[in-house]
Amino acid sequence: MKILTLGKPRIVRDDGELAKVRGRQPWALLGRLLIADRPLSRRTVANELFCEAQDPLGALRWCLAPVSR
Repeated sequence: MKILTLGKPRIVRDDGELAKVRGRQPWALLGRLLIADRPLSRRTVANELFCEAQDPLGALRWCLAPVSR
């Protein structure tokens, strides 16, 4: 799998097919995880990206769903 972030972001599977990830939040999350120099806890990522949400961990779960597919 290749994750291409320059230009239009896209994920290319091993078989050459493009994986569809809709929305900007999943791409922001994926970008944050890619630039991390160490593993990040869910709470850290939730507080960084979704600090204004009523349920930051729930927002993170919602955002992770399309990325994990």
